[in-house]
Amino acid sequence: MSSAAGVRGAAAPQPAPGGSTTASSTSTPGAPSQASAASAPSAVAPTGARRRAASPRRNRAAGKGTRSTPDTMRRLSALGLLAGVLTGAASYTAVTSADAAAREAAWSAHVAATTAEAQVAIAQSRSAAATAVLTDSSSTATTNSSTAIDSLVTASDRLTNAAGAAQDEATLATISAAQEALPPYAAAVGAATTAAGSGSGVSSAAATRLRSGDEAVAAASAPLQGLVSQRLTDVEDAQTFASLSAALPIVVGGAATVLLVGSMVWLARKTRRVINPPLLIGTVLVAGTTVFSAGAAVQSSVVVGGAADGATALKSQSVVLAAAHEARAAELQSALAGSTAQVQAAGQQAQDTAARADAAGAAANPAWATYVQSQKQTLSAAPNDRAKAVTNATTTSATAFAAFVKEAGAVTATTHNDAGAPAAGSTLPWLALLAGLGGGSLAWIGLDRRLKDYR
Repeated sequence: MSSAAGVRGAAAPQPAPGGSTTASSTSTPGAPSQASAASAPSAVAPTGARRRAASPRRNRAAGKGTRSTPDTMRRLSALGLLAGVLTGAASYTAVTSADAAAREAAWSAHVAATTAEAQVAIAQSRSAAATAVLTDSSSTATTNSSTAIDSLVTASDRLTNAAGAAQDEATLATISAAQEALPPYAAAVGAATTAAGSGSGVSSAAATRLRSGDEAVAAASAPLQGLVSQRLTDVEDAQTFASLSAALPIVVGGAATVLLVGSMVWLARKTRRVINPPLLIGTVLVAGTTVFSAGAAVQSSVVVGGAADGATALKSQSVVLAAAHEARAAELQSALAGSTAQVQAAGQQAQDTAARADAAGAAANPAWATYVQSQKQTLSAAPNDRAKAVTNATTTSATAFAAFVKEAGAVTATTHNDAGAPAAGSTLPWLALLAGLGGGSLAWIGLDRRLKDYR
């Protein structure tokens, strides 16, 4: 009995370490085994496993962020190259356009000034020729005749100068028409002075010869004022164009420089490399091109501005002097012997040209007001009392007009030359273009190298 009990005791299940007992191996048919249930994994994953399961998503997100940096570098390298190309193109355009505007303003101002001089000289010749015919003194007649011829020579020289600077067919045609009328008028002045003899002012032959030549030269020189006004308008247009040209590289080059500087800052923060030599040099080139081209364009704008300032003064001065001298010539024409219609026509022309001089600014000159009063006396006497008209025109009115001319000054072309205009065919625009292209290329190289290192 004791041995059987010992055997049963040995076969009985032993307690598991730690005092726990193992369930019986006997189980009900169809029920799951406790051992298999115990060996099945837990339905709730531990916290560490959840973290490990989430890590692939984080890795994919991190991979996406890593891929976005090379994409940004590619875009910046393309934009850097584009910035340099646009800066070079804008600089080339600005410098060439501003230089062309400066040359346009210089020659336009020069043509306007020399043409205005010629117009005034022709009007002076007309008044001197009429005085030569009207005066009672043979010496005075000879002096005024010589003055008339000298004025025509001056007008011819100025027109030749203007024609040499002309750059279009319309300008050349207007100048040539005025030049062609000068030799016949010079012959008419000589013939009229000879026919006048001692110069009584009543010689019908002298008056007829002078009037025929005077009408022809007046008609030929009339378009000169329109030419002067057109060329002065061209100067003003060139000034506006030069200002816009100077602004172009500032806008484009400034934006390009900001882009490249921003790229350097972003790249330094992203890759922790402060200096990228190609990108730095490219940025300096783009910024330098911007400053250089803007400075060159501004320098040309200064030339245009000087021409425009002179043109503003010349515009009013040339109109005033030309109209004043034409008014004086018409006044003297009204005192010449001729039909009533001719006298009245000359008187009307004198009034019209005097009004034009008033509107242009002559009214502000007290000496002009004095002359206008003397002119009115001549014009009122001319139809009925020619002797009185001749006396007033050659004495009182002549003195008043001389005083006005002294105060008004003279048109001179010497201050409206093209000495400051840049020469055509300069290499500076090409240097600006190449510098811009070089800067953009270096920016692209610098970003592309950093992209390869980043990979």
